[in-house]
Amino acid sequence: MAKSDTFFIRASVDPALGVYDENTIDLGSFVNALSKDVLRIWSVECRYPQPSLNATGAAALVTETWQLTTQPQTGIVPLTNRSLIASGQLTGAWNTGAVSGPESTTQEADIGPQDWKEGYLVAVEQLYFGGLRSAPFAPNAFEIVLECTSETMTTAAAMALALSQQ
Repeated sequence: MAKSDTFFIRASVDPALGVYDENTIDLGSFVNALSKDVLRIWSVECRYPQPSLNATGAAALVTETWQLTTQPQTGIVPLTNRSLIASGQLTGAWNTGAVSGPESTTQEADIGPQDWKEGYLVAVEQLYFGGLRSAPFAPNAFEIVLECTSETMTTAAAMALALSQQ
């Protein structure tokens, strides 16, 4: 397989409170299975929305979840979904009366190409970056950066990969 220098693809999604939303990432200039061109994702980095004030003064537990998939989705999918490339979640907890920000936060990168030795090979022409916010966070957008390379496969291998990701 021929390899290129790495390059970066950036995207964002700004879901409404409590509603799953996603944006399409067009890969048409990098991926064409009939021409044997595929994309290898080496790493995915996500910036989460920043926690806003807990204006209610009541104890709260909020989650902010994102995912990158090869097919459009209507909600957050499990790790067993074959279209899932990468996902993560940020959880923030406020105690009663905390108004300056969360008292504790945890971040999970459930799955990601950087966890695999050879990255993640993509042969579809669009990816879908989605998010779900469970509480007001500001700024509201999730943002990702994908580190990628372009590669060439045999036509049969590229088509088989593309079909498996649909």
